[in-house]
Amino acid sequence: MRWRRLALVLILAGAARADVRPPEELFFDQPTPLERLVLTPPLVATSGNLRAELVEGDRLKAGSGEVLRLLLRCTAEAPASLPDTLLLVDTPFAVDGAGHPVDVRGEPLVRRAGPPEEAWLPLVVPGEVRSLSALAFSLGPPPAAVEQAVELPLDPLGAPHALPAVDRAVELSLLRPDDSTLLDVTPAGPPYFTGLDSTLGHNDPLPAAAATGRAFLTLRLHVMSAGDGDDPWRLANLRLTGADNAVVDDWRWVRRAWRPDWGGRLGVKGRDGERGVLLDGVEPGSPADKAGLRAGDLITAVGEQGVSDAWTLGERVRRAAPDSTLQFSIERQGQTRPVAVRLGRAPLWPDRDDLEFHAAWDRLTTARGAAGGGDVLAAWDWQTRLPLPAGFTPKRLELVFARTEPARGTTLLLRGVPLCAAR
Repeated sequence: MRWRRLALVLILAGAARADVRPPEELFFDQPTPLERLVLTPPLVATSGNLRAELVEGDRLKAGSGEVLRLLLRCTAEAPASLPDTLLLVDTPFAVDGAGHPVDVRGEPLVRRAGPPEEAWLPLVVPGEVRSLSALAFSLGPPPAAVEQAVELPLDPLGAPHALPAVDRAVELSLLRPDDSTLLDVTPAGPPYFTGLDSTLGHNDPLPAAAATGRAFLTLRLHVMSAGDGDDPWRLANLRLTGADNAVVDDWRWVRRAWRPDWGGRLGVKGRDGERGVLLDGVEPGSPADKAGLRAGDLITAVGEQGVSDAWTLGERVRRAAPDSTLQFSIERQGQTRPVAVRLGRAPLWPDRDDLEFHAAWDRLTTARGAAGGGDVLAAWDWQTRLPLPAGFTPKRLELVFARTEPARGTTLLLRGVPLCAAR
């Protein structure tokens, strides 16, 4: 095949070929071109039903140097039409005449109704580049966002949950009404309670929720992931449903450092009783089981502090270190007795053994822990932005994870692109 030699010719800025005149909006806010370059005939690339013609370019002043802004006219082969959401889906690839990579910046497409229907794509090339041996770019629809909703049981005394669908583990460690303070920024306890900062200022006034019988709701949620490399699921939203089907999905949040095996573990299931926490079940072999706690026991206090609800009991257990001993006051068959429980350690990751956990740990997104040292995970406290009725009883939690699917575009390739005017 004989290749015709292609050349760029310099024309006056006011002259343009009528059949390929670019839309006027492409030139808004652009400086006066130093020269306008027009390809005769245009370079053409086709792929699938898409056709791209490199029609012209403007050499522009850019700071202390120059850039060349190329204009490509994109059309669809009849009878097809251009997709409604067509855009540049990736960074263009280019190499110069010596085979060196060239940075090319893409700008948004400008569409024009037909016939024929057109989309004009501007590409910006450094001014010192005199030719391109190859220029490739991909056009297609925008990358799709995918959501995965996961429901969790609201168990204040339970263990972390495995979420196989998104390769995550989560621990719901605290859920409580709070009518007096914003998220606690300096709580005492293990290292994961350090270095907090609310999205609101520390001195921001809080609405008088107590006087209106309304309260803020706080949700402490720890999310463990195997990293954002191959499967970049992220927690995008929370939806909390109450007993009256009221839905809470508007939250402020605080980020904290966390490691899953720092908090203590009791190993019971329970619910709020009239004078404390009534145990519905005790996990065999758990710290509670070894200490003699049984289903039907009523826990009324931890140390010298009374407990009136399961969420408070769960918080006090998790604030204690693993292997530490807590003194519980329980009622059994009408009698009150003390019980000492040596707390255990929460499972590192449900459904994974230690070897699997440590292999994943090396890939985790980590932050440096201020107090405990070592690598720790990012975790969040979420709090409703507006107060809820004080009697709001949470029943169901839905976690919404999201990720962006890789964009799939049609790649068009141009070879032998001259970037200077023929002399």
